[in-house]
Amino acid sequence: MGVVFSASGCTAQSAPPAIEAADVAADVAAVVTPEYQQGWLSVRTVGTGPDVILLPGLASAGQVWDGTVAALKDQYRFHVADVAGFAGQTLASPRPAIVEGLSDDVGDYIRAQNLDQPIIVGHSLGGFTALHVGRDHSEQVGGVISVDSLPFYPLIFNANATVETTRPMADQMVAQMKAMPKAAYDAAQARSAARLAKDADAQSRIATWGAASDRDSVLAAMSEIMTTDFRPNLSDIDVPVTVIYAHDPQMGVPSDAVDGLYATAYSGTSDLTLERVDGSFHFIMDDQPDAFVASLSAALAQQTNR
Repeated sequence: MGVVFSASGCTAQSAPPAIEAADVAADVAAVVTPEYQQGWLSVRTVGTGPDVILLPGLASAGQVWDGTVAALKDQYRFHVADVAGFAGQTLASPRPAIVEGLSDDVGDYIRAQNLDQPIIVGHSLGGFTALHVGRDHSEQVGGVISVDSLPFYPLIFNANATVETTRPMADQMVAQMKAMPKAAYDAAQARSAARLAKDADAQSRIATWGAASDRDSVLAAMSEIMTTDFRPNLSDIDVPVTVIYAHDPQMGVPSDAVDGLYATAYSGTSDLTLERVDGSFHFIMDDQPDAFVASLSAALAQQTNR
């Protein structure tokens, strides 16, 4: 569900050739000065039209949405978020757990900017956070669009996973990654990037963002999504939810199995639309940009016109 570990079954495929840290660009792409900053959240706005808040995934920058924004900025006003500690962003002062804290920061942002029922779109960790916003601030939002994200991440490994069975694995993974020398940690993320996107430029960018992210922030978020089962809360979301998810034969999992995974995981959602994009790994906006824009555009139109 981010740079450190992959989603949508990408872990089931044989790993593409590793990207070595030395081959990754040395500097993070220039960080755009935000118009708003509070807690975990920084925001810049682009475009005109109904309001849409875009949340990036684990260790990613808001620039992950650049292609999407360019395609749709004449139809929507995008509030492009960055997360403190990710992709070179300044660390947050002491705050609550990342997902809950970011969800509350989004709610505060909506109130501060007097936004009228914005749609919350999130990729990966951002999609998981968007579900929290939909539950905790449903009176403020018009809908939720979750991109390649599950309400309980460990389902990707084990359909019978629980928080209790997953916690020891999460604790061990965090401890191992925390103990890695930086060069080894960055190289591991570069290898993971090759399983998160098929596009070579995207792989390089993902690895660069990961190397520039604060390790403690990333590992805290990773632990949080591995040990938080949101499924019992799906019925508390009172706005439409669309889930756009990826499949590719290289995942080693049939498409109908991925369909079943998402349908079962989100079965408690009262107003749900599921949309699969084929030929893509986790970063759908990079691997299948046209198909992704088409799916997102349809979901936005459905939710803004309800």
